Amino acid sequence: MNLQGSDALRSFKPLFDRVLVERFAPEIKTKGGIMLPEKSHGKVLEATVIAAGPGAVDKDGKNLPMSVKVIIVLFSVLSG
Repeated sequence: MNLQGSDALRSFKPLFDRVLVERFAPEIKTKGGIMLPEKSHGKVLEATVIAAGPGAVDKDGKNLPMSVKVIIVLFSVLSG
């Protein structure tokens, strides 16, 4: 992602109990210096939390704040 797109993401404010994440870039080179082909990259399942919403709203209209504040998250292949 380019710098301009990343700045736009950082100004985005999720609503309710939603979280905005940015996926890590796939590793293209091993520690030994071998370049990996694109087919071997697979889908990255780790991401950095960029922004989090204030929390959910219950049936009475009260705000239920998010209880977990994390920096790195794992998600499933079918998330999206």
